[in-house]
Amino acid sequence: MSDFVAGFSARQNAAAAALQQAFTPPGGFARTDLPGLAGLGIDLGSGPTSFRARSPMPGGQSAAEAAGEVKPRHFHPVNRAEDPTDGWDPFAACEPGADPAADPIAMARAAGHAEGYAEGVEAATAEFQALAAGQARDGQLLDGITQALAARIDRELIAGQLRHTVMALVTRLVGEIGIDADRLTARIEGAVDLLTDAQESAMLRVHPDDVALLDGRLPQTIFPVGDTTIERGSFVLESASTIVEDGPRLWLDQLAAVMDKVPVPQC
Repeated sequence: MSDFVAGFSARQNAAAAALQQAFTPPGGFARTDLPGLAGLGIDLGSGPTSFRARSPMPGGQSAAEAAGEVKPRHFHPVNRAEDPTDGWDPFAACEPGADPAADPIAMARAAGHAEGYAEGVEAATAEFQALAAGQARDGQLLDGITQALAARIDRELIAGQLRHTVMALVTRLVGEIGIDADRLTARIEGAVDLLTDAQESAMLRVHPDDVALLDGRLPQTIFPVGDTTIERGSFVLESASTIVEDGPRLWLDQLAAVMDKVPVPQC
């Protein structure tokens, strides 16, 4: 028959039950038979199972339990005098992990490339040094030759001979060209353009042999006159305000004056 009674439960009974439930220590795990343990000769015992340290022998107590010195178990360092966190910065960056295993083929290729590059640089350096040494040797040789030539050669004499040779060649060339009527007429017309007034009359003094060459070629304002003091191919055009002279001898004199102004080249 049930003990249930209709009505409200007593307040003091509810408070007592709550206090008892709050302060009653929890019980251990109940024994449970597992399949197969009985056949192995393992007996879990009839009471609740505790997880406290036990004696290696079944049913016995540990030395700490027997002496009443049971204390909480916790970790303690092997060396208490050493600080394992000494020098450690919690804000420092993590150390990089170990490099992955290197490829032997890639390592061999890199080593070969480095060795070849070093040999190439060494060979190029040696070649450049040899070239620089050769250039320096050639420069010293040329300087020595120049100094020797400067000590043995009279530059003034060579310059004079060069001027004389040039003048002789030009004089011979001018003499071999001969007198051409068309060229002489063109030169006279150019001289007429230099007059102050191209329409004024002017007297043209030429060699007597050149008067026949100019017949019918000159303007009506120009009157040719033979003069034995004028060389062939030369002329002197005289007007009231202007005198124009031209000829091979004048050309050679101008060339000689220019060559005399040219400095002697340095060795």
